[in-house]
Amino acid sequence: MKYRTLLIIAIVFFLVQHTLSFWEGLHPLLLLAGMMLLFITWFILAVLLGYFVIAKKPDSPTQIATLIIAAVVVGLAYYRPFGIINLRQFESKDLLIAEREGAANCTTTFRLKKDKTFRERNVCFGVTKQNGHYSIHNDTIIFSGIDKDVYKFAVIKPPDSLSESKAGDFFLYRASEDTTPLRLWIIRNELTLN
Repeated sequence: MKYRTLLIIAIVFFLVQHTLSFWEGLHPLLLLAGMMLLFITWFILAVLLGYFVIAKKPDSPTQIATLIIAAVVVGLAYYRPFGIINLRQFESKDLLIAEREGAANCTTTFRLKKDKTFRERNVCFGVTKQNGHYSIHNDTIIFSGIDKDVYKFAVIKPPDSLSESKAGDFFLYRASEDTTPLRLWIIRNELTLN
């Protein structure tokens, strides 16, 4: 195996690892297979790196540069497994964060952003995301730009005996006739209602 192959594997691994956040919406089994393949590739890359350093003894500057690049990729994957760039830093500020963990560690997180957009992320045997816009009318938050099977509006209520948060509860409704809204617990609330 040549140094060029090691360099290609390192570069492809680096690109795949740092674009994982765009792959979250894939089918859960496909995502699981991809993650396992990524881990196996990382392990193979680490073994090949050790082999080339110990057994092959690099003798040219190109070979040494290839080994340094591969070592940096392996080290970064261990140190920052979700990538070196935090994509959230490019998003608008979170004004409200509400979440809930359900059965089987299924988690729903809802974020209202300063630029009047929202992000909903469900993790339950896969990842689903929903983005859209919101507007505030009195004590009601109305969502727009969404699929028809998603929540239409939300209401913030003060904590009660069932609350797990002192900041209150965030109730998501599918329609005005909805009698069983999804209750999320508010983690952070810097939102001002009219």
